[in-house]
Amino acid sequence: MAFKPNTQKVNKEPPKDLRIILLGHDWLEKSLTGNTILGQQMFDISRDVKMCVRREAVLDGGRSLVVVSTPERWIHYSVQEPDLVTTNMAACMDVCSPGPHVFIVVVPIGSYRGREWTVEGPLQLLNDTLWRHTMVVFTRCERLRGISVLDYAANHSFLKALLKKCGHRFHILDTSMWGDEDPTQVAELMAKFDAMVGENLKARGFDYLTVEDEFLRKERKERTEVEERAALRRTNVAMSRSAVRSLMEEPSWSPDLRILVVGPKQVGKSSSANTILGDEVFSVLHPTLECVEKVGKVDNRQVTVIDTPGWFGRYCSEDTPQEIKDLITHSAPLHGPFPSAVLLVLRGHESFTQTDGIRAEEHLSMLGHWVWSRSIVLFTWGDRHGVTPIEEHIERWPALKQLVDKCGNRYNVLDNSSGRTENQVQELFETIDETMVVNDTGFLMRHFVNLRQSYTKLEQNFKRTAAELKNAMANNDSLGKRVVEKERTAQETIQKLMDAEMENQHLKKSIAEKDEMITHLNERWDLEVKARKPAKQTFETEKVVLREKMKKEQLEKTASKEMCEKKELKLDQVMKEQRQYVEELQEKLMQIKRENWSRREEKTSTKEKGSMDVDNGITHNGKTETDHAWELEPCWIPSWFRAGGAVLGAAAGALIASFNTNTGMSVRPALGAAAGAMLGNLMLHETKTQQKNHE
Repeated sequence: MAFKPNTQKVNKEPPKDLRIILLGHDWLEKSLTGNTILGQQMFDISRDVKMCVRREAVLDGGRSLVVVSTPERWIHYSVQEPDLVTTNMAACMDVCSPGPHVFIVVVPIGSYRGREWTVEGPLQLLNDTLWRHTMVVFTRCERLRGISVLDYAANHSFLKALLKKCGHRFHILDTSMWGDEDPTQVAELMAKFDAMVGENLKARGFDYLTVEDEFLRKERKERTEVEERAALRRTNVAMSRSAVRSLMEEPSWSPDLRILVVGPKQVGKSSSANTILGDEVFSVLHPTLECVEKVGKVDNRQVTVIDTPGWFGRYCSEDTPQEIKDLITHSAPLHGPFPSAVLLVLRGHESFTQTDGIRAEEHLSMLGHWVWSRSIVLFTWGDRHGVTPIEEHIERWPALKQLVDKCGNRYNVLDNSSGRTENQVQELFETIDETMVVNDTGFLMRHFVNLRQSYTKLEQNFKRTAAELKNAMANNDSLGKRVVEKERTAQETIQKLMDAEMENQHLKKSIAEKDEMITHLNERWDLEVKARKPAKQTFETEKVVLREKMKKEQLEKTASKEMCEKKELKLDQVMKEQRQYVEELQEKLMQIKRENWSRREEKTSTKEKGSMDVDNGITHNGKTETDHAWELEPCWIPSWFRAGGAVLGAAAGALIASFNTNTGMSVRPALGAAAGAMLGNLMLHETKTQQKNHE
């Protein structure tokens, strides 16, 4: 539970009104303590009540004193009502409103064997804030028998823990006398109260506690944390069981089961054994005093259950006898091999203190070190759990949590009062089968080898995946940069679009005007198209005619070209013949020249014999015989020959020129033809001139 301190400013002097709440398991000692403090019998010591009782008195000096006594099991754990202690403490604090200054834990001196839980329970159920305002009061001091209270507490671990929680504040009170019989002990106790209240006031600024919503929310937060841890435990158990069940595809163990049932007295071991076998084969009317073995058939499996005597635990004022310990120690190999599982039976609806945990571990360890690998915690009284999951009960008590973890986190719940036990027993058998798999070392070794191989493959896959992840992260970084750049570009684009939108608004008007103009132009264009349509048709007709004409001219041109090629070949032949003819003429001309030369020499020799007068006459005429000889040379060439050559050259040149000009031949043949025509004309002209001179 949680309590909020009063933070209001108060006087640093001891409060005139002192409010006290008495806590503890023994109702009678609380009533006697209240009467002793008040100095008179104000609490009934003949019977316990089921509610808080408030008594008030005024001490000497006018100081008001309020004492509230709580029922016997006021700080009581209930698995069905996790908030029961918080509710009870809030109720007793309301009785002494506005809040108590002091909490007294009444601890009577005596044997606490089997009753340790009466003190250990509140240590874990009450909030730490409350312990700062708490003092331990020891009663029945006559039972100390000459030893001090500290030595007495040193022999009990739970009392040492209690004193530590209270800051080692304690007082010894003799409740057998009160009032004027011994006024000093109450005065000393009140002085210790005032000192504690003054310390709290100085250190924390408050002197009493109140319950408020803020601290109730804190209590609910702690409750939520317990629920979260319980959910995590369920998840871990489910994952572990799933992993083990995956190995049971081909079980290598015997289907027969041997179950050893152990636990403290009066927890329902025999009833659980009967539930497992589905029959009343173990006696539940009398305590089990020796190991009993029974065999039965359950789901076509032979199940052997060994019930053992219970060790002395809670509600037992003595230690476990050595005979019982020996029976428990030798119960495992009673008539066969080690059991398939050891069921540690505990009540599932009670608190589980540190002492309970120590005793369970001590007695279970007597079976040997192997017992922890085969132990399963079996919670009975499952009908009293209500809607509270068993995992929340485990997480609520640290000693129970430690014990369950030591048993490999294996646990089950059994309701022996219910007629429907098939599902419960089936779940228990599944847990036992899983325990057998875990303890089959050969089976596990084979699977370990397989898992090792799988691990190697997974490691390789992991490395490959890590490399891919690294590349992906690098790509993501690159993509992130690109995204940022794209976003920036997008912002710029948006701004440009906004500017363009504004510009578009201005353009819309001009576009509308131009649309009207375009419409008008389109109308005019349609009219012009209609007007030009006849001309277009005429043009198309002329175009067709022109194409036909061009095709015809192309054909004619092709034919002319072919004819020209033929004429060129013929002309080449003629030219070849002319060249031969010219060569013949040149040879004949050379022959004529030689003949003329011979005649001239003869004529010259004849004339040299003549008179010099003839030579002078010839000289006076301006000419020599030699000149006449050369003048006669052309005369020797027949005139018909020269005229024919001239005519023939002129005709060939004219023909070639006219032919090449009309057919569009190259310039070179045309120049040749022109040269031929010119040569022919010159030869003709020379012939005519010579004829005239000759005449």
